[in-house]
Amino acid sequence: MTTGSGDRDRGAKGPPAKAFATVLTLLVVAGLPSMVRAEPEVVVHLRRADRTTTEATVEVRDGSAILGSCRTVDGTCEIRGVSPGRRTVVARTDDGRESPPHSVVIPPDGKVSLFVPTP
Repeated sequence: MTTGSGDRDRGAKGPPAKAFATVLTLLVVAGLPSMVRAEPEVVVHLRRADRTTTEATVEVRDGSAILGSCRTVDGTCEIRGVSPGRRTVVARTDDGRESPPHSVVIPPDGKVSLFVPTP
């Protein structure tokens, strides 16, 4: 025997339950982009004084510690995961010449493009 409103309250999915589920889904989906954090990425562009590209090994340093390095291809490379702060960038060409230390600031989001002169 049914008692009317009692059956509707037990597990029934009426408009309030569907509305709550829809709102919850929207909140979760809308919140995901803010929770996904981009990986820090330093993009390095090497150029000689005559503006030609060159190949070199690039290091991002904090004092004597190397935080990341990359090998350029057509004068460009990327280093991922470098923490923010004041850093030093050095490029070393295949013949062993090293550029003067270049002071840079890696921003809090870690994304920056660096233009480094090479010897």
